[in-house]
Amino acid sequence: MPSTAEPPAVFVLNTGSGSGKAARLQAKLSDTFSAGKHRLLPFTRGAEVESQIKTLLLQEPHALVVACGGDGTVNLIARALAGTEATMGIIPLGSGNGLARHLGIPMDMDAALSRLYNGVRQRIDTARIAGHFFVNVAGLGYDARISQAFKNRKKRGLSGYVNTIAGNLNPTLQPYQLAFGNEEESSQAWMICFSNGSQWGNNVRLHPGASLTDGVLHAIAFREKRLYQLPGMLFKLLSGEIGNHPGVRRADAAHFKLHLSEPMALHTDGEPCGEVSGDICVVVDPANLNVLA
Repeated sequence: MPSTAEPPAVFVLNTGSGSGKAARLQAKLSDTFSAGKHRLLPFTRGAEVESQIKTLLLQEPHALVVACGGDGTVNLIARALAGTEATMGIIPLGSGNGLARHLGIPMDMDAALSRLYNGVRQRIDTARIAGHFFVNVAGLGYDARISQAFKNRKKRGLSGYVNTIAGNLNPTLQPYQLAFGNEEESSQAWMICFSNGSQWGNNVRLHPGASLTDGVLHAIAFREKRLYQLPGMLFKLLSGEIGNHPGVRRADAAHFKLHLSEPMALHTDGEPCGEVSGDICVVVDPANLNVLA
């Protein structure tokens, strides 16, 4: 937690996160901190709290703003703080918690709160796809459809995510063209992911060696659709070796140009963004965000 010489932490709490975790955290914060040592901004609508954070940064440009929620809450806070001197902390309350897991932030609430005392600040990269901000993973196609279906479920957590996938086992191959560096390729894929961090969440790793500080993004196109190959692909995902699967194409670059002749669903950090098509730029913004981990 910041020392008395620093501004108080601002805990931005998604009250819909974590199947009761949000209420427990709110009670814990009230019991643990005396008045003036922290501020709590509970929210249900992101646009409202984003405006509050921007007002806060005008008064306290070096504030510690703690994202209390899942990957969508982290995206919201990171988007508001990117390019500033403020710092983002994370109390993971979501289903996947991809960025928090990459950073080694404990999933236990008390341990995550303790990390705010002794964590290390670092400057990490962020990225944009089709004008949409992301800090961990953006995806087109199947995982974006799953994100939309999962968002509409009442039951959350890993079991809810598995059930959502089980009810949507119908990936569709779509044509794409991808250019990066001096290379260009045309193919078909049922899912295209761009990762800044190492994993989607729940320790399902897209790129185990990914760094948040190297100015590089990792594109992964899933091109194998034959059903008998999908179990092997799932095993590779869970073991962190998906880049070695013959049905997957991986590329690393700071900037990608993607062309989609047909609309594909898009998500950024697990939040559905509708459909996109045509020419799409995917670009990294190096050292754009302070995080405490």
